Amino acid sequence: MALGDKSNRITITFRPERCLHSRSVWADCTLCVDSCPGGAIRRAAHGKGPELDLSRCIRCGQCLSACPLEAFEAPDFTERQLLNRVKPSGPIRIRCFLPYGELESLSFESDTYQLGACIGALTPGALFELAQSRPCTLMTDRCATCSAFRKARATMGANITGAFRMLHGIGKSSNLQESSPLFLPQISRVFGAKDVQVRRGGVTSSIRSLFAGKKKARPSRKIMSLRQQSKHVPLWRKRLKDVWAKNGYNSQGACDYEWPELVVNQSSCVACGVCMQMCPTATVAHSFSDDTFSYAFVPGICANCGLCISVCPKGALSRDYRSFAQPFEEQVRYQSPAVACERCGRPVLNGREGDLCSRCAGERDRVPLSVMVRRQLGIKSYGDICREQENQDTAHD
Repeated sequence: MALGDKSNRITITFRPERCLHSRSVWADCTLCVDSCPGGAIRRAAHGKGPELDLSRCIRCGQCLSACPLEAFEAPDFTERQLLNRVKPSGPIRIRCFLPYGELESLSFESDTYQLGACIGALTPGALFELAQSRPCTLMTDRCATCSAFRKARATMGANITGAFRMLHGIGKSSNLQESSPLFLPQISRVFGAKDVQVRRGGVTSSIRSLFAGKKKARPSRKIMSLRQQSKHVPLWRKRLKDVWAKNGYNSQGACDYEWPELVVNQSSCVACGVCMQMCPTATVAHSFSDDTFSYAFVPGICANCGLCISVCPKGALSRDYRSFAQPFEEQVRYQSPAVACERCGRPVLNGREGDLCSRCAGERDRVPLSVMVRRQLGIKSYGDICREQENQDTAHD
């Protein structure tokens, strides 16, 4: 008898605190909106993120895998349940929640598992776990005629492509198959293409609290590693980290999968820490100890959202892709001699004792906005009036 989820009417919930739009006004992500076939997810009128209309939701689960930060959840449908219910060995077939081929599945030698959602709801990590040690066939023969496929195609393609590339890296790409070719033939022909683009921008928000320290003090690594509290690494990436270590894919040359790489222009970077503060998965890590500043990141947990590139005030970051022997360990981008800022304790690259960081140096000669307005309007402050009166009294005496 075919296996499957207990319900094909999953419940979708939205957690706005995880959404990229709740972190920065520079976020430019519409993946959940673009992938929703029923139009249940729309941009909010105030422009600060998506809104979920459950009355229009068809429970396909596309949003579960489309969002890189797991802002959408389904309590009654998890990939862990799927991985625990299927047999650990032997061929497996995965089909969607629609009632296609129920009788036909009994005649196949391999087990068939019917999801409580669309196949596009499975993340690249789940597909990788299913196919890393045995053949896994995705039942896509009805997808092209499905009314939801037009909008679901991009999410499904991204997930299947991501799993195929990881399997290709360990020499197991043939384990992942489709009952009707949709994505795998195309990705096999153009494997290695790098088509991810992100927008650059700038920010003016203060992050003084990141590197707070006493005057002329030398901050320790503990101070430098302070990060935004609301960090979240998707569960499938955490599982992938365990699978990667358990199967020895961390060894040199064991996998040539190309992970996202954060490229830092050392001549432009000023160690301001904006990227570290804004990164939603704690991928970026800064440290400052022994008069040395280090810039590192962890490619295995990078959500590839591009927010760090968008918010960098100096435009010092860019994205690339390459293989890493230890993708879930910190990869040092560069190290530079540094001293502590005299005012706030943040690092000053290639500086000297008593130097100020870029932000403090910019504030040193800055005239307060209220003073500028009063000067333009010709309004005298109480202090100006008192000083003028003192000058007049002095002159009279």
